[in-house]
Amino acid sequence: MHNVRYSAKRLAEIVGATPKQVEGALGRKDGFGPEDLRALREKLRRPPEPFPARVQLFLNFKGGTGKTSISSSYAYRLAERGYRVLMIDLDSQGHATKCLGEEGGRFERTLHDVLIRKVPLEEVTVHTGMPGLDLVPANLAMSTIDLALMPLAGREFRLRNALQGFATRHDFVILDAPPSFGLLNLNALMAANDLVIPVLADFLSYDGLRLLFETIQPRGARRAPHALRRLPPRHRRPAVHQVRAGVERGLTDLRLRRGLEGGDGHRRGPAGDPAPRAARDRRGRRRGGSVTCARPSTPTFRS
Repeated sequence: MHNVRYSAKRLAEIVGATPKQVEGALGRKDGFGPEDLRALREKLRRPPEPFPARVQLFLNFKGGTGKTSISSSYAYRLAERGYRVLMIDLDSQGHATKCLGEEGGRFERTLHDVLIRKVPLEEVTVHTGMPGLDLVPANLAMSTIDLALMPLAGREFRLRNALQGFATRHDFVILDAPPSFGLLNLNALMAANDLVIPVLADFLSYDGLRLLFETIQPRGARRAPHALRRLPPRHRRPAVHQVRAGVERGLTDLRLRRGLEGGDGHRRGPAGDPAPRAARDRRGRRRGGSVTCARPSTPTFRS
């Protein structure tokens, strides 16, 4: 991140100016770095658009859906736009920390110290190479945090309490969560205003989405997602059921397709034998049945 360089054209796009205005304000034509963004905004008087402070959680119980890549890029772009951003890495692998140009292993303190030892959040926060973007790093010391939280009183609200007061210094607090459900992610759910769920177009991603909905639904009375909290209470449960029904329809369709596909990628006939798709469709039409359904006796359908 410290080696990031911008052209005058790119800086102009970010702050909403022209390249000539950028060159005139900064006194040169190239070699701009992240530190020039803040100076440029001050000289051109281009503050970011006012926006209410938010705590946003990126979570899916399925790994590999792009949570860390999206959340770290999102935090960086918000800082480019002039907002004050705090990125909190909740994953012991520390990938969000690495994405922002830091090595988690060199930090002695992490969120573990904040939640367990009640160390003030500002003492574990570090500055990144992008002005306005701060980071609470993570490393392998975070791997035991669920066990350490287990015997503590008010364990699910520790992150929310730690953010009180400190979060007002930032416009956005971005939480990058690991693909699991434990006390740490429960803390994140209780602290967040918004829940962002990255999903790929595959079966396991949708299954992770289903598990996540099933997990947060019983907690809706205490901490419903922001979109549901804006609904009148009598409409919240139908909204949750509607979303869940849509997810289940997608899962059913994916299971049917899995039942028609073999491990080698070929379409399988009703008995599970590999067959070209055209032959499969002709066979279904001759029998007067649907060409998009599989028999329940198909081994892959049962799995």
